[in-house]
Amino acid sequence: ITPEAKARVMAMVLSLFGFISGEPFLRPILDVEKERYAKIVKETLKFILIPAFSQLDEP
Repeated sequence: ITPEAKARVMAMVLSLFGFISGEPFLRPILDVEKERYAKIVKETLKFILIPAFSQLDEP
């Protein structure tokens, strides 16, 4: 596995960990309940990560 591939996986995992560990701080800012927070996090990570990974092969 290349260092670049490892870095991309690390970026994805750290994004997820940030939302998980930051939940007690972030949920009150968003003013949402736990279930809604999880949905927002999933949508946000898809918004950020899918385009980033789907455009890797484009010049």
